[in-house]
Amino acid sequence: FYFVFFCGGPRRVYRMKFPSFPRSLRIRTPRIRRSRSDQSLAEPIVVWLRRDLRVTDHQALSAAAASAEVVCVYVHEEQPVAGPVHGPSARAFLRGALEALQESLADRGVRLVLKVAPAGTGAEVALTEVAGLVGASKVVYTHLYEPSQQQEDERVCAALHSAGIRTEGFHGYLLHDAYHLEKVARDDVGLSGLGSLQHIEQCVSHLPEVGEPLAPPKLVGAKVFASVSVSELNLCSDADYDRILAHWAPSEIEARQRMNRFVHSALENFKTNNVRADLLGKESSTLSPYLYWGLLSPRVVYTAAKSAAVEWGIDVEPFLQRLLMREMAYLHLRIFPDMARKSIRPSEEKAIGEPSKEVLVNAWKSGRTGYPLVDAGLVELRTTGFMSPPLREVAASFLTRFCRVDWRVGLRHFQEHLVDADEAIGALAWQTAAGTALVASDILDPVLAARKCDVSGDYTRKWIPALAQVPAKYVHCPWEVDPRQGPTHWPRVLVDGSPTKQVSDADRRATPVRASSKWSLRW
Repeated sequence: FYFVFFCGGPRRVYRMKFPSFPRSLRIRTPRIRRSRSDQSLAEPIVVWLRRDLRVTDHQALSAAAASAEVVCVYVHEEQPVAGPVHGPSARAFLRGALEALQESLADRGVRLVLKVAPAGTGAEVALTEVAGLVGASKVVYTHLYEPSQQQEDERVCAALHSAGIRTEGFHGYLLHDAYHLEKVARDDVGLSGLGSLQHIEQCVSHLPEVGEPLAPPKLVGAKVFASVSVSELNLCSDADYDRILAHWAPSEIEARQRMNRFVHSALENFKTNNVRADLLGKESSTLSPYLYWGLLSPRVVYTAAKSAAVEWGIDVEPFLQRLLMREMAYLHLRIFPDMARKSIRPSEEKAIGEPSKEVLVNAWKSGRTGYPLVDAGLVELRTTGFMSPPLREVAASFLTRFCRVDWRVGLRHFQEHLVDADEAIGALAWQTAAGTALVASDILDPVLAARKCDVSGDYTRKWIPALAQVPAKYVHCPWEVDPRQGPTHWPRVLVDGSPTKQVSDADRRATPVRASSKWSLRW
């Protein structure tokens, strides 16, 4: 097999042997007609980076590099005027991603300009300053689709326009432009069936085919002036940074390597193994943090999966459907812009607020509910900033359906600790688990679900060392162990997981009406 690597110029293509990767995957290189001397005559273009920290398949960067020198700028807001507020784990991942991007751009002769926007100011001040220093009259950027990010785009563009600086936004965060997706859903397909896989597939069928990804462009960097270092952004503590680096390598190179390993070794079995937490890192892609921060383009992932289907004749539809779930989440966010704060179906709210559930909420957050799989997932979350999709669903179902805690409590906790704290995906998943979305998931029994997604019990034992010596038969229900065969200090189960028994004295209102081991695959 061959992997095509473009370098040097638009018409020079070098082939390198790349073992076991689809031959049909080709990355398109942008057509650059200007010479280096021609580019130096054009006014530089500022590339405003946010959650698009890569050089491959970066439409804004490629468009700028095709006609002028580029100045790549990342602005850190000390107190964000708009946009998601990330927790320590996400900021630690971001710090690593910025350091990797800085090195990648430096290898191409371009300096990454880092700016800090003081409290009370937005990115527009820093961008206007940089544009003025380098003599740029245009700023390009990648669209983000959260309502707060859209407001930021409008505010920044208005400020730049008033300073005589043109702006241009490009699509690239999703497979399809969310604005076009919403228009198709409203005008062509209709909103009936919204929330189903069939609906999003029908919407996508009205849009143009996903194009081929762009190769890294040939860059010519403009002369830049003041820039702070990554450490001076004060994104996170060194302890949090070391904790995240122990489990992640936040770089575009690592993102591509993870994707390649997944496509080669695990994509074929994704349909059967995607709910297996005990196979995480072996049969799971773990690509979501790289997609969220833009170290990996969804178009690159899509193309790699389609190429594998052609090359090896494997079924990749289950994985492509998972990619469509990202589109579905952002379509929901376009139609329900407040869905991260308000229930889509308020009439289905049966939860009880956090104050009256303090004991349960604290036990859930700290991984001390007494249900091993739930607790293991929450311990992993606090340690690594990640939790596999099936476990997120189990944890959400347990908190909202068994404990009857408001879904917003769980969403806030996830957003605070996840490295891939995606507002749209998280809000839709939590509302689906709580039953307030247009399509509700089944209630997941924490023991039945555990026996399905952690068959060997290895995942639970890894994160709950107290269960290391418990026989496999009882690892997900240690309360049934004979004291002579296992630990007796396991925490008391706060909520009875059986739908047919009375709950403990901790909360008698938490008895669910039904329980299941089915999966809705919303994460």
